[in-house]
Order: sequence, then structure tokens, then C-alpha cells
Amino acid sequence: MSIHRTVELFRAEDLFQASLPIYVNRVHESFDTIEHRHDFIEICYVGDGSGTHYIQNRTLPVKQGDIFFLPVGTHHVFRPISTNKRHTLVVYNCIFLPSLLAKLLNIFPINQDMLQLYSGSEWLQFRDQHGEFHRLFQKLHDEYTAQKACFEAALYTCLFELLLYIHRLQDTHITHRQAKFPGIESVMHSIHNHIDKPISLSSMAKLLGLGERQFQRVFKRYSGMTFIDYLQHIRIQEANRLISTTDRRISDIAGSIGYQDMKFFNRIYKKKTGVTPSEYRKNHRN
Repeated sequence: MSIHRTVELFRAEDLFQASLPIYVNRVHESFDTIEHRHDFIEICYVGDGSGTHYIQNRTLPVKQGDIFFLPVGTHHVFRPISTNKRHTLVVYNCIFLPSLLAKLLNIFPINQDMLQLYSGSEWLQFRDQHGEFHRLFQKLHDEYTAQKACFEAALYTCLFELLLYIHRLQDTHITHRQAKFPGIESVMHSIHNHIDKPISLSSMAKLLGLGERQFQRVFKRYSGMTFIDYLQHIRIQEANRLISTTDRRISDIAGSIGYQDMKFFNRIYKKKTGVTPSEYRKNHRN
């Protein structure tokens, strides 16, 4: 049985000030915001904490330094690790109209690769390795909040710097990731698209053509987590989403994310979230 999720449409006209086609905010993410799509472009930056980004049927662990470029129509939502207030997830958002993007790309001298990057319909993810993106986004947020003299010009300049930075990350991202972790994307794709099926370390190692110990080292360098921790993390986060947004039985949800043994599922769930699945559903709905 397919589950139809509610995906709300966020409209630019509800957020933009008059004649200003750009909006910037800084949000402490919670479980109150529902999954949504929008009629504008969005750049998201995880400024603090960690959690999960549900995006286009993918479940991604996120932490400080993660960057997302979301074209028009991308549906997504951020969630902190748990409802515990100590587990914060702070996200900066910059939204703007496609017409502003086209204007900026026409004003500045850019190459064809950058134009093609922002002409696509696929969302993009990167890491801010050296804090430069954090500095730029903080400056953008400060300019938008203070709105000093000629702040519009400052906003557009900051936005173009962000776009340029993302383009440079994309340029190095393709070269370095392919050279350093050849084939790893096929492993991640297999994990995220077969979350309901048994996924073993040995099968993923074979997919990459490596021994299990070597695969473990490569996977942890790539994702920052061990294979088992990563698999458990995305499964529990998907369980959180289903528990909080549907009325499906807990046992049905456990089976849909690959856990047939309810005792084992309940033990892993409480270890990861600090509460039982039933408590999580009750707390969220309260």
C-alpha cells in the first residue's frame, strides 16, 4: 500500500517584501514544519547542530557545514535528531526568484559550466570545509536583518558570492570525490533505495570491489560514520517521519525500514532517540 504524504506549497509572495525578490532567515528546526515544496529557489546551510534532511524521497544525515541548493519544486524538510531541546538543528535559508538568478548570471562574467549548473532541475549538496560559506551566509543574514543604506546591492553581491562558491565546490567536488571514492555513490544509492531490505556490509563491500575492512575505512572517511551507524541512522530517521506523520502500526513501520524483529527494533530505536516509538508518537502529537 502506497502512503501519500502531505507536501505543502510555500509561495514566494508570502515571504518576500515588496519589490525585494530575496528573503533570508535563520531557523531552529523542529518537528512542527511539514514537508514542503516552493515556487522559488532556496539555498540552505546547516549553521549548527545535526539532524536529518528529508529531500525528494531521500533521508540524509546532516550536520554543521552542510550546504544544499534546491531548485523550484524540490520537496523537503529538516528535522533535529530528536524532540529533546538539547539536540538543536539551526539552518540558514536564502530564497530568491529564478528571475533574480538569471539577472545575476547575466550581469557577471561567468563560464558555461556555472550557467549549466544553475540551469538544471536537480538539487545539490556540498560541505563547507573551511568555514568560508558560513562567513558569507552570516554576512548575507546580517545585511538582510539590518537593512542599512543600499542593502539591496549588498544582498545581491553576497548572493552571487554564494553562487560562485557553490560552483567552485561543484568543480572540485566532482574531481576529488571520483578520484578519492570511486564507486561510493552506487553504494549510497543502494542503501537509500533499499532501506526496507536486508543490507549487509559484505554485499556493499562487494559492490565497491573491496574487502570488508577496507570498505569500512573508505565508508567512514566518506560519510563520517561507520556503515552500521549510518544504516541505523537513516532507518531510525525514516521511522521518526512515519511515526509522526502517519497512523501506521509501529510493527508495520519497523518492517517497512528493514526491521522484522520488534525487540531489536525497539532496543535500537530507544538507544538512538532516548524514547520508545510509542512515546515518540505521543510526544510529537502533543
